[in-house]
Amino acid sequence: MTIGKCRGVAHLIRGGATLALLAGAGGAALAQDRVGGSVEGTVVTGAGAPVAGASIAIGTPARLTVSDSTGRFRFDAIVPGDQRLEIRKLGYRTVAQTVTVRVFETTRVEAVLRAAAVNLPDLVVSTSREEQLAARTPLSVEVIGAAEIAEARSHHPADIVNRAPGVYVSSAGGEGHFTAIRQPITTKAVYAFLEDGVPTRSTGFFNHNGLYEINLPQAGRIEVIKGPGTAIYGSDAVGGVVNSFTRNPSDSPEAELFVEGGSNTYLRALGTASASTGRHGFRLDANVTSSDGYRDGATYTRQSGTARWDMALGTARLKTVATVTHVDQPGDGGGEISAEDFATSPSRVYTGIAFRRVLAGRVSSELQATRGASSFGATVFARYNELDLLPSWQLSFDPQVWESRHRSIGVLTRVRRALPALGASVSTGLDVEYSPGSRRETRIAVERSGNDFLGYADADVQYDYDVDFWQASPYAQAEVALADGLQLNAGVRFDNLGYDYQNRLGELATGSHRRPPSTSVSFSRLSPKVGAAWELRSNLSVFASYRAAFRAPSESQLFRQGAAESTVDLQPVKANSIEGGVRATLGGTMTVEATVYSMRMNDDILTFFDPGTGLRLTQNAGATSHRGIEVGVGFAPLPAVRLDGSLAYAHHRYERWQARGGADPIDYSGNEMELAPQLFGTAKVTVKPAFARDGALSVEFVRLGSYFMDPANTHEYEGHNLLNVQANVPVYAGLDVVARVSNVTGERYAETSSFNVQQGERFRPGAPRQVYVGAQYRFAR
Repeated sequence: MTIGKCRGVAHLIRGGATLALLAGAGGAALAQDRVGGSVEGTVVTGAGAPVAGASIAIGTPARLTVSDSTGRFRFDAIVPGDQRLEIRKLGYRTVAQTVTVRVFETTRVEAVLRAAAVNLPDLVVSTSREEQLAARTPLSVEVIGAAEIAEARSHHPADIVNRAPGVYVSSAGGEGHFTAIRQPITTKAVYAFLEDGVPTRSTGFFNHNGLYEINLPQAGRIEVIKGPGTAIYGSDAVGGVVNSFTRNPSDSPEAELFVEGGSNTYLRALGTASASTGRHGFRLDANVTSSDGYRDGATYTRQSGTARWDMALGTARLKTVATVTHVDQPGDGGGEISAEDFATSPSRVYTGIAFRRVLAGRVSSELQATRGASSFGATVFARYNELDLLPSWQLSFDPQVWESRHRSIGVLTRVRRALPALGASVSTGLDVEYSPGSRRETRIAVERSGNDFLGYADADVQYDYDVDFWQASPYAQAEVALADGLQLNAGVRFDNLGYDYQNRLGELATGSHRRPPSTSVSFSRLSPKVGAAWELRSNLSVFASYRAAFRAPSESQLFRQGAAESTVDLQPVKANSIEGGVRATLGGTMTVEATVYSMRMNDDILTFFDPGTGLRLTQNAGATSHRGIEVGVGFAPLPAVRLDGSLAYAHHRYERWQARGGADPIDYSGNEMELAPQLFGTAKVTVKPAFARDGALSVEFVRLGSYFMDPANTHEYEGHNLLNVQANVPVYAGLDVVARVSNVTGERYAETSSFNVQQGERFRPGAPRQVYVGAQYRFAR
């Protein structure tokens, strides 16, 4: 065993010891006697029908539960005295009342919910890894629910994720994507992509296309944390966190099949089946998609499957999820083209020999246990990620074929203890992971005619190495109620992670593909957060927070040295963010959420296109700043009509950066960052006639503002407007027909654009008008 691997194992052993202590603490907390009184009740509609799935909160800090299929709920071990009880359910107005709890007695209540046309989210999970009242969360988090996901039937992650204010995802072809959450449109490793709380990839092996490794069209819920989430999720979560949740098993047998066809031979089938029996619940999801693509030769196929098994264990629950995704994308999405071809032949592809092949699999098993005021959770997971890539963007200056693999095993733990007498709760956890991987990059000799790449042959191997990533990172947080409705939240995470790198080819200190010698690199960082949320009324709350974040360099940034003098000494990205906002529901017909934020990043890792050599150099920049405002509004003027809008206005700027490329550094300090639109907004009108069961017609307008195409701010993309229409028509019970037209006006626009002195202005064309028609059949017993 190498010295580096011994060092990594030693870190994991220490992490394991801490994990054992946490497990012991969790067991001790759960073993404590239940004291106090109980509260049980029923949630019903005004007509007396039971309401299942309502969120019920009691006390401060709140303890949470949900009503069962008969509308019933129960709390035990509640501190005696007057306690505030709140009941929330999407589509109903929040109900709040005071109940008196007596020791060793059961207090019984009935809550009657009245209909509301619009609501803010009631619960969030991602902010603490446990269910929390959204109104008492001191940061901006967007929730996209199961009904909205099902209605969207998204073809690309952008179709659903972009509904969150301040979130912009653009297409890189197929389901590949670029993301902008409080950042420019970027491929940088500054986001955490999760499914049921488990990262889709290891921190060390980041892929900006992480959302195509999740079956988003069949998700049960999506939560988006905007801004740093490092204090809970670690290194990746600087710009934001996207957490997709699988759908719960159904109480009774049900099945759905959706088939769809559209422009460019687009074909898709989505199928799901679910049932429960006794203590067990099951769900199977499948997604099979293929398309010839709207650009020449840029085809795309996808196969995804998810299996979920839930088992009730008294007051505990065991949830096991297995998922696999395969993506095959010849042409790698098509790449960028010249300004002339963008204007006259936007379907043209220069890089038809490029390709992208992805295989991703995950298995996780999560145990959640609750007893009285204590709860414990542990998720054990295993992962496999495989990426074979001939990157289209490198063909003109550094043609290569990449082969990247990594496997992972890990555990995520948490222990929480409510302290009702103090109006507080404390929680702690530990994330441990070991991910061995490898990378091989082969130079290729390309056959070229003008702009078009026609073929290639393998040449010499430029990088070939093994790299093991490890981490053992504890975290803790506390909540305390200072007054009625006012709650403070504070937390901290200590990230301790590193790499053990073995160079198979030997050191190379000159040229454009330098290779560092075998080495070990480690990083450690303490990331705090503190925030406050004040629920002034059940329909109005304000919040503010400070959050620190960091991002360790990924393995490719550290060990693919390129022409840089050194990359193993790259420093982590450090960020400090403050924000404040307000959430309000007005009369049950309107919701408003607005957030103002300011974030500064130091040692930002940026890629610089050297005008002298045409090569890209990875460097730590001095500092960048990111400031903006995000607003989301929902309004239902009539029972059958709903208006939804979102608007984000932001400035992303180089505060200090001198790019080290040629003989004289280039100073970009004070410039706007490239691919950083100041404005992004959406407006959507949905009509659901009362006479048409589940029928709906929606019209959506999307505006992307202008942005600079280069860090020198010499060339600018003017932005674009898009119009989309979708209709859902019920035919008879269980059968619906769906039609969708995207980019109705046929706007010519770019998903991304760039400029450099070697290639001039370059554009990645967006899709022209696309038409889709599908049918869905639902079976439910």
